[in-house]
Amino acid sequence: MYHGARFVLKVAMLSLGWIFLFRLNSIIFAALELTPRATLIFLPAALRVLYPLVFRHAGIAALLIGSFLVLPDSEGTLLHRLTLAGLSTLAPVIGIVLCRTVRPIRLDLAGLTPADLFSLSIVCAVAHSLLLNAYLIAVGYPLQPLAHLLTVFVGDVLGTLIVLFGVATALSFVAARNHRR
Repeated sequence: MYHGARFVLKVAMLSLGWIFLFRLNSIIFAALELTPRATLIFLPAALRVLYPLVFRHAGIAALLIGSFLVLPDSEGTLLHRLTLAGLSTLAPVIGIVLCRTVRPIRLDLAGLTPADLFSLSIVCAVAHSLLLNAYLIAVGYPLQPLAHLLTVFVGDVLGTLIVLFGVATALSFVAARNHRR
């Protein structure tokens, strides 16, 4: 298969994964949603960490597309929605770069420690929360900045930790099982 076609297919599949997890999160944690952009547990935040690390450019493109597609048309202008999707995509890239400058993290996620998982989730959540809230304040979006900032941060950290811990546990199980063979 042509390289470009594989890239497009990978981006499409990853985008669908983002949309699926976003919708699932909306159903499961609807009671924890404090604003349309802030839920106390936001599982897709983990994909913000995993996609750029594992799938690089395709993962970043999928985050941008998936983030844009889950925004309702009532969210505002096309530029506003693109900016929100862009910030959702840029924040984890900044977080990952910062984490990787302090401690090397392999792109295949092998050898991740609980401290690595915690660091990635915290740094990416801080970047997302700060970028999103700074933008919303700058455009005059009515919100309670501190409450929204903290809700986005907590939701991103909890969602990321839940999913990354599950992925790390599954990878450890598979590695241990393969080692016994």
